[in-house]
Amino acid sequence: MKKILMAAVALTALGATPAMAADSVAVYTVTGNVGAICAASGTGTIEFGNLVDTDGTLNASDKTSSDASAYCNGAGTTVKISHVDLTHKTFSGTVPAGFVKVVSFVPEITVGSGGTAKTVNGDQATATGLGAFSGLTVKAKSPSVASGKPLAGDYEGSITVTLSPIA
Repeated sequence: MKKILMAAVALTALGATPAMAADSVAVYTVTGNVGAICAASGTGTIEFGNLVDTDGTLNASDKTSSDASAYCNGAGTTVKISHVDLTHKTFSGTVPAGFVKVVSFVPEITVGSGGTAKTVNGDQATATGLGAFSGLTVKAKSPSVASGKPLAGDYEGSITVTLSPIA
């Protein structure tokens, strides 16, 4: 009888135990995005210095400017270059025979560095699908004149680099 009574007490105790609550799980998705952007310092100077020898003959070599802060983060980045040749800043009128007031050059840019660097050269040159990169080198290469010697004075030209981000 004691056994039956003990079994009854045990069954009663089990029935009195509250049911265990089930765990509640919530999953939160965290999202964000990064837009495709390109940035460059916007300025730089490529200085040829004196363009001629003592006899007035053009004697200038390739010159470079770098922008380590330039970058694009898009997978399909496009880069375009254009330029304006070095032109005498103040001379007006007819250029005397045997002289010139324009010094031509070939623009060249390199984006990125090391094994991933890509180079584009020539006026109105465009390269597409360059991918993300950091660092930009701009060169003025192969200065030349059509014929004659450059007139004395200051010359100025430009290289325009357009970076277009494409995700």
